[in-house]
Amino acid sequence: MKMKEEIILDSNFKVAMDKLDVLKDKLALSDVLKEKAVHMYKKIIEKNTLKGRSIDAMVAAVIYVACRDSETSHNLNDITEATGLRKKSIPNNDQLVLFYSNLNSISQMIFLTLVTSGLRIGEVLSLDIDDVDFEINMIDASKIHKSHTKSSWISFITHQVSELIQIYVESLHGTKLFPVSYKIVQENFQKASKESGIKIKPHLLRTIFTEKCTQAGIEEKYIDAFCGRMSQNIIRKHYTDYSPEAMRRHYDKVEPFLRLSLE
Repeated sequence: MKMKEEIILDSNFKVAMDKLDVLKDKLALSDVLKEKAVHMYKKIIEKNTLKGRSIDAMVAAVIYVACRDSETSHNLNDITEATGLRKKSIPNNDQLVLFYSNLNSISQMIFLTLVTSGLRIGEVLSLDIDDVDFEINMIDASKIHKSHTKSSWISFITHQVSELIQIYVESLHGTKLFPVSYKIVQENFQKASKESGIKIKPHLLRTIFTEKCTQAGIEEKYIDAFCGRMSQNIIRKHYTDYSPEAMRRHYDKVEPFLRLSLE
C-alpha cells in the first residue's frame, strides 16, 4: 500500500511540474520564482496534504504564494485565468441574508464576523473577547498562529456587525468570543444550507470578503493582509503600509460593500 501511494505521489509531482512549466511561460515567471513554487509543492507532498485537492488548484496556490512573497505583480485573477480554474459561485446579498436568517444566534455572529473580516474559521473560533477593540471595530488576530505555515494580522468588522456582537457578548460568561466547536458550526451551516436552499460553507465567506474588497478597489496586497496571506516578515519590513491605521483606511473603502439588510 505504501509503495502504491509513493507511485501516485510521484506521478502527481510530475504532472504538477509539467503544469508549472506551462504557467511559467504563460505568466513569464523567473526561474527563481518557479524554484520557490517547486520547493513549496514538495513541502506539501512531504506533509501529505494533497488528498482531496486538485493538482491545478495546488499549483495555482504555490505560484500565487511565490509571486506574493517575491512581491511580483501577478495577482490571483491572473493566475486563476492562466490555470483555467473556475471561480466559485458567489451568493448575492439577498441570498446571504436568507442564509443568515436560518442560522442559530451564535452561528449568526460567526457568519457576520467571517464575511466582514476575511479571517479563517479557525481564527474566528480562536478569538477571545479581548481580541476585539469595539471602539474601532478592529480584530487583532496576530497572535493566533504559532507556526510559520500560516500567518494572520489584523482585520475589522463593520459598525453594523460590531453593534450586534456587542449585544451578543453581554450574554457570555467566559473569555472566548465564540465558545463553540467547528463541528457544531459546520452542522449549523449545513442545516441552514438545507433550509434556505443556498449552499454556504464557512470558508466561502472569506472568498466573498475578498470579492467585496476587489469591488471596492482595494489592492491585492492589502486584501492578503486582511486575510492573513501576508508573511510577518513582509509586514514588519513595510509596517507603515500595514499598520492598523493604514489598514483601517483601506477597510473604510470596503465597509459600504459589506453592509447587509438584516432588519
